[in-house]
Amino acid sequence: MRSFWFLLINFSFSLSLLAGEWAIPKRVKEEKPPPSVIWGPFVMPDLRGLGWGLYGLCYNPLLNKLDAVYFWQSYIRRYRSADSTNPAYPETIRVSLISSPVGDSFQDFTFSHYDNAIWIHSSKYKRVYKIDADNGTLLREFPSPARRYPVGIAFNEREKKLYLIDRMDEGVFPCSLYVTDTLGRVLSRFSLAHLGYSYAGARCLDLDWTNSNPTWPSLLLLYSYFSGSGVLDSCALFELDPQTGAIIHRAKLPDLAGYINNARGVAWDPRTGDYWISIMQSPDNYLYKLDGWYTPYSTDVGIVALIAPFGADSLNRVITPRVVVRNFGTTTQTFPVRMRIGQNYDETRNKTLPPGVEDTVNFPNWVAQPSGYVSVRCSTGLSGDMFSRNDIWIDSFLVLAPPVIRDVGVQVITSPPLLLDSGRTITPSCTVYNYGNQNESYEVRFKIGEFYDQTASVSNHSPGTKVFLTFPDWVAQQRGNWTVSCSTELSGDQNPNNDKRTASVLVRVRDVGCLLISSPPEFVDSGVVITPSCTVYNYGNSPESYSIRFKISNFYNETVSVSNHEPGEKIYLTFPDWTALQVGTHPVKCSTELEGDFYPNNDFYESEVTVGVLDCGVREIFAPRGIIDSGTVVIPRVLVKNFGNLRVEFPTWFFIGENYSDSVWTGLAPRESAVIEFSPWRPTICDTFEVKSWTILRGDRNLGNDTSSTWVIVRRPIHDVGTVLILAPTGEIDSGTVVFPKVILQNFGTSQEEFWVRFTIGDFYLAETTWALNVGEEDTVSFRDWIASPLGVHIVKCTTQLTGDIDPTNDRQLDSVKVILRPGVKFIETEALSSDNLTFTPNPFTDRTTLSGEISFWTPVLIYNASGILVRSLSNRTWDGRDEKGNLLPKGIYFYHKKGERFNKQRKVIKL
Repeated sequence: MRSFWFLLINFSFSLSLLAGEWAIPKRVKEEKPPPSVIWGPFVMPDLRGLGWGLYGLCYNPLLNKLDAVYFWQSYIRRYRSADSTNPAYPETIRVSLISSPVGDSFQDFTFSHYDNAIWIHSSKYKRVYKIDADNGTLLREFPSPARRYPVGIAFNEREKKLYLIDRMDEGVFPCSLYVTDTLGRVLSRFSLAHLGYSYAGARCLDLDWTNSNPTWPSLLLLYSYFSGSGVLDSCALFELDPQTGAIIHRAKLPDLAGYINNARGVAWDPRTGDYWISIMQSPDNYLYKLDGWYTPYSTDVGIVALIAPFGADSLNRVITPRVVVRNFGTTTQTFPVRMRIGQNYDETRNKTLPPGVEDTVNFPNWVAQPSGYVSVRCSTGLSGDMFSRNDIWIDSFLVLAPPVIRDVGVQVITSPPLLLDSGRTITPSCTVYNYGNQNESYEVRFKIGEFYDQTASVSNHSPGTKVFLTFPDWVAQQRGNWTVSCSTELSGDQNPNNDKRTASVLVRVRDVGCLLISSPPEFVDSGVVITPSCTVYNYGNSPESYSIRFKISNFYNETVSVSNHEPGEKIYLTFPDWTALQVGTHPVKCSTELEGDFYPNNDFYESEVTVGVLDCGVREIFAPRGIIDSGTVVIPRVLVKNFGNLRVEFPTWFFIGENYSDSVWTGLAPRESAVIEFSPWRPTICDTFEVKSWTILRGDRNLGNDTSSTWVIVRRPIHDVGTVLILAPTGEIDSGTVVFPKVILQNFGTSQEEFWVRFTIGDFYLAETTWALNVGEEDTVSFRDWIASPLGVHIVKCTTQLTGDIDPTNDRQLDSVKVILRPGVKFIETEALSSDNLTFTPNPFTDRTTLSGEISFWTPVLIYNASGILVRSLSNRTWDGRDEKGNLLPKGIYFYHKKGERFNKQRKVIKL
């Protein structure tokens, strides 16, 4: 390192600046050679090509890592320490990222030894954040006093002060330096007008703790001079007095790599006294090392931070005193470190450290006492130490006197026990404890159920001791399980959670009973050998020996014995075999015979058994049977019955010839019948088939009624449909009447049919449709409409057309219809009209029709309806089917003629 690179200038500036003085660093006279760059600049590998963004720097001496901030990201980048040990390839390889909960756009940060934390100054949110240096957890935050453009931050650990820079908004002069405590309270503010006008101004901060620094420590401040928005002139590094803000040193930073460097961050290297400088450049970001203003002394050790005891803690708390020490010199040193706390703690430990290394010294545990403030003094004792100001760390620690604690409670209920025989006399008792820190007098209440409630008094119960208490005797006459509670009743007790204890007591009696009859079951088949069985239970509180009796009606009566039946246990018992020969329903009873049983209601258990006959069978086959047509779908059905007196479940089988079989399970009560349906059967072969059905029941006493059989004949189906009646048109109909032909059809065959139907009127009307009819079904069918025309008598005919119809004689029906003209109206259509060139096209028509032939305004065409009423007079060629008023005329026959001097002709037009 070189001393005295720059001319040391210590002067102040007037707040009134002359125009053009934004470039003050250019006018600072510098000694030759210019400031020395130790190494760099080098591109930060992980920020290559990311553009502008590298900002604040901070050295973490505990990890020997250099941390950096990239402005556009929300985390801190941690690098290996970049130093002069390898100037050609500095170790700027990223190690890790520390997530920050404060978002992006924070420019500068600083390290706190005593709690391993990082302070962050955020311009985006104008706040100061404190986070854990290892994992980024947010520890504290408060508004920054810098309200325009918060940027630089530095932390004086000895004085617990923060230095905060408020850079001016572009063109707003001057910048400010704030000094606050760690809670954000402003202690002082300095205007930085004397640093010179700039369009931007102050940037990042750090503290220079070099031991040869007479101002120890001084503030390092980077300052950028812009002549306008985005126009960088130069950057300078200032050393300021932290007490006054006065300039101690100032140097214009060199321009590297052929252009003006946009320097932003500065970090002091405690190992050499040099400075890291960050350059925010595009497309890459750079880092270089600059000689410091001071050369460290060769022999110097000192205290960096007091870790513990720090702040405040409770009385009698066991604390391990700890301090961080550093070798600021250039040679390895072994030295004593002494820790004194109050009047009664004085311990020394020796420490050996290489140059530029710091470490934590742990001392023997200290019990925090007495209450109140106690002095804490830690010092190093290196012989020949060249700098004494960092040898001593003095602080104070608050030992908090414990508050008055009033707290008593019940520790344990010692009596009554959990189980107690009825009638026994018990002395309830408990143990109480004073959890507080003063003597107490109070009442203790003991309760059993709702029938016992007694108190006992405690006087001058000392803290941290227990007292055994007894209460008036209790005679256990109340049967059952009861809640037992014991509670202290101290007025003002601060912890009610331990005041009460609960337990239970079971007052027991002699009680056994029959829990369940397992055998015989509800139904048994006659002749079956049964082993009667039951389950008994000891409801009491002591082992019991007794007899159990099992009875079935008046013909079975047996006993077995039980010995030492434990309380709360059940025992499964079996009795001598019984052969079920007595058909019918019989009572079954099992009972315990314990002398002195306290609760006889549970001694017995009753049920019944029915001895019956297993017998089921098929009574009748319902389908298929007789004669059916091939292709007909049949659901096989049978009637089955339970002929016995026991409920049974059994399968029923159904067979038709050799190609159909199916089975269904059925459950029936005694004497119950049921109709069972099987899967559908559709015969395709015409033949005679045997139909069989039978039941299968294990133990069936009568196999003769199990089976039923019959025969079914499958024949070919009969195809026959026909016309029954023509409903319309028949009789006389006025000309032009709209008629919908209707007929009645019927299926005379034995299968469902679908067929064509044809309907004709004379030789001018033909309509066809398809129709479907079920077996024997009769239905009415309508055809498209017919307008009654022409005049005269016409044959009406309807015919069914079914392929394979076996009886064609009923397929067709004939009738007639006469079309007449209403009396008083007569239109004559002559043969001469057919040759007339006056015609409508199309004819018949639906929407409109066009007239061809000779027509003029003076010889109009007159249109009449079938009743002879004039409905329209045409003077043009198109008729839209409307009358003179524009109303749409109905479907029907209309007549038209054209009158002239020598002719009077008429003909017909049909509107559909």
